[in-house]
Amino acid sequence: MTRTESLDLRTRLNRFLQSVSATHQPRLTFQRFQLPDQLTVKEKNREFRRSMVDRFYNGAVPDQRLSFTPDELKVKLGDLEQVADPSSALREFHQQHSLRIVDLLKANRDAAQAAEQISGLRQVLATWAFRLAAMEQKAEVALAVGGSAANGVHTFLTDYDFVVLPHRAEDREAARNVQYLMASLLVSIGIEADWVMPHNFDNMTLEDLGSKYAPYTRVDPNDSFQQLMRNTHVSFFRFVMDLRVIDSYRVNGEGADYERRLDELKTKLIFSAPDNLRDLCGESYGIDLRRTLEPHADYVYKIKDNPLRLLHYALYASRAKLNIRGSNFWRTIEELERQGLISAEEKEQAKADLGFFINIRHLIGASLEDAADSTKITEEVLATLCRILGEDRAALTAKIEAARQELVDLSRQIFERLGYQIRS
Repeated sequence: MTRTESLDLRTRLNRFLQSVSATHQPRLTFQRFQLPDQLTVKEKNREFRRSMVDRFYNGAVPDQRLSFTPDELKVKLGDLEQVADPSSALREFHQQHSLRIVDLLKANRDAAQAAEQISGLRQVLATWAFRLAAMEQKAEVALAVGGSAANGVHTFLTDYDFVVLPHRAEDREAARNVQYLMASLLVSIGIEADWVMPHNFDNMTLEDLGSKYAPYTRVDPNDSFQQLMRNTHVSFFRFVMDLRVIDSYRVNGEGADYERRLDELKTKLIFSAPDNLRDLCGESYGIDLRRTLEPHADYVYKIKDNPLRLLHYALYASRAKLNIRGSNFWRTIEELERQGLISAEEKEQAKADLGFFINIRHLIGASLEDAADSTKITEEVLATLCRILGEDRAALTAKIEAARQELVDLSRQIFERLGYQIRS
């Protein structure tokens, strides 16, 4: 008899959303050029990974510039509207500059700078993909990014979180088509596009989103369905806090003031009642902490769940309570010290520990050809990290555990200082 797999509610919901997204997307192609078939894409992406790992172990290009702003990258990329095969041009550009960032990582091991360079590169590529797709659809839409692409901890193996927002209700179909075309193009050039959050948005306008999610920012403790929906939507509220518009396309060339409308949505859902998100993040912190303390047979640490997500909950709760609108985690930690929530010593320790774990994620992405996830530290991954860092297993494990515990403890203290008691 086959044993039924036991899954928590969040895992089941995510699987459902992914299955819906995979089976209900429009089957569209760009008219100006054909995307390669998926087998070709997968092989090219494997080649891409092999070239990054080879670069990491076997040397860098000497005397090259290692850091560029997004505006500088746009100039270097040039005018793709005149290129016969934009997908090949974007792929080549992505690989060239990903190798540059591998060199940067080797040169200084600066977690924040490497994350900034990766997200900046992908922002430029995503913007081009957006404009190509929007021009074909003649769509009145905007491109917004969130998650790690906006909060300063993006890594080589992180999915790119973006949402195409329709200007009006009648633009929803066009927004859905642009989302699908963009995702197809990004995958073809080696960037994984996340589908769960776009499904949460369901191609709604910003005003529609406010109406849809506002009821779940406040919960009647006697209403079990409201409580379930609020816990289910915690990732949506966090994503909205980070969300920022990076481009828009209008057929008539006029602006649509997405930034103002997005700021109004954030105020309505989060900043007008900050204790709601504080309590929601606190509840999620307690649930996740208890769950992640259980040992797992397949890996030694899953650093995304513990400690990174636990720290993220504390940072989001702090941002809501202290009205911190900027999404960058590194600058949020600085702001918490400025507003007196943490001490100068705690600020430096938090930045050092966060940098330690993000560097581990960078190193996994750059050094392991078959790695699909930079958050799980298996015995094989741990052995690779020991070789790269020149540490034995016991010493590296002790460093990981010490940094993990420091972030967990600080996160709990932040919640207590915000007026929320974590239930053990």
